[in-house]
Amino acid sequence: MLKPLFLLFLCFPLTCFAQFNITGRVIDKRYKTPILNAKVFLTDDTARYKTNDDGAFTIPNVKPGEYTLVITSADYETYANSWHVYDNNVSLPDINLLGVDELDVVNNKYNKVAIATLLFLRKYF
Repeated sequence: MLKPLFLLFLCFPLTCFAQFNITGRVIDKRYKTPILNAKVFLTDDTARYKTNDDGAFTIPNVKPGEYTLVITSADYETYANSWHVYDNNVSLPDINLLGVDELDVVNNKYNKVAIATLLFLRKYF
């Protein structure tokens, strides 16, 4: 009787301190190519990681909870999104980032449309 109880007692700390991995891949949204050496980190953690040659990353030893994943790269937009870690490893879908030069084109396009709309409204109303 004591043997099963002792084994249960030994396994209890393992479940309380369970840690998991977050894995994912960062790719260029336009060209569908991997983004190398992008910095990957969780906002509640001091450790920093980088993507490999395939754009893949792994954040090891993550305790269950809610985290904000941040990905930065010099030539790309910054990604930040909340993810939950429950009781298993988290495999994220591909994370697509736009290049900074593409963001300028998108922003300028929207600005031109907004200005044209304002001029139209001003003229007719």
